[in-house]
Amino acid sequence: MADLSYLLATIKTDVELDVTHDQLTTSPQDRDKLVELFGKYEFKKWLNEVMNGTNPVTTSTKERMPNNYAATQAVEKTESFAKVEIDRSKYETVTTETQLTKWIKKIQKEKLVAVDTETNALDVMSAELVGISFGLASGEACYIPLTHKEEVSEQAEQGDLFAKNTAMVGYELVKNQLDLTACLSQLKPILEDEQIKKIGQNIKYDLTVFANHGIEVQGVAFDTMLESYTQNSTGRHNMDDLAERYLGHKTIAFEEIAGKGKNQLTFDKIALDVASEYAAEDADVTMKLHQTLFPELEKTPTLLKLFNEIEMPLVRVLSHIERNGVLIDSQKLLAQSQEIEQRLAEVEAEVHQAAGRSLTWLLRNSYKKFCLKNLVCL
Repeated sequence: MADLSYLLATIKTDVELDVTHDQLTTSPQDRDKLVELFGKYEFKKWLNEVMNGTNPVTTSTKERMPNNYAATQAVEKTESFAKVEIDRSKYETVTTETQLTKWIKKIQKEKLVAVDTETNALDVMSAELVGISFGLASGEACYIPLTHKEEVSEQAEQGDLFAKNTAMVGYELVKNQLDLTACLSQLKPILEDEQIKKIGQNIKYDLTVFANHGIEVQGVAFDTMLESYTQNSTGRHNMDDLAERYLGHKTIAFEEIAGKGKNQLTFDKIALDVASEYAAEDADVTMKLHQTLFPELEKTPTLLKLFNEIEMPLVRVLSHIERNGVLIDSQKLLAQSQEIEQRLAEVEAEVHQAAGRSLTWLLRNSYKKFCLKNLVCL
């Protein structure tokens, strides 16, 4: 047994090769080819090194960046992206028909708009639409509140010594909001206009929210989450992290306005002025992330092709799947199950024949001892 172990651990040095030792040298790096190959076979560490200017083929192991999250963040934080100024004074809360009409005309003129929906839940199929925000390349942004609610309280009856002065009895819609149905009716033409290009951060969620209200958004051209992921699949791709990494900007965190834990408010319960600044910033930051990330993506044709031909088309496909589900052919699955069961029986019979014993016997009668005995006899 010791001789066999020694033989198995010995490196074979007399293997015949088609090339000579002198031919085994590195050639100049073909960056596009490396990106294509590393992306195809999901060599994420090497792809990250190539994207950050390090040659994973010729660079020594000691010089390479370790493959862990902290190292990835260190690389990303050293990238030379200029700090982008966020001017919240350009944000507007749209609560009148006049304001809405003005913004529709702006969007029609710009032909490129960042769009974001605010809801009261993460589950897109049960979430209720609370408001919509738009952002323009100029830095202007707006929030259209639609179904924000406020607490309703009533005075305690006079003479009730044990009652508090007021008691909360529920919620009602905040006044001075546009009607949900009427507003969506006016926004539908621009949302379904193929010529007006839309940008989103995880825009699949927004597509599904709008679809639940009978709006099939067209002109979906960019998703900043995917623009980031396509260039570097490691790390985080949420808006807060992307804004800090690429814009040098700390966004308003949801927990700052909604609280934490079991007492956290849903978005429809947040005060209108606070919610408006938060939502408008989402659209503004999405636009600015696109202005920063997409030019970088265009520098690598293979990644740009991946983004345009695979990542973005899949957004709509996945949105449809989420809404409609997947039809399963139960008869086909049953037939496949029977085929697999038959094949397993055939493989088991082959194992029995090769071992000279049934698997049941082997397991019952010291499988380890049987294997060692037969290995020694090889």
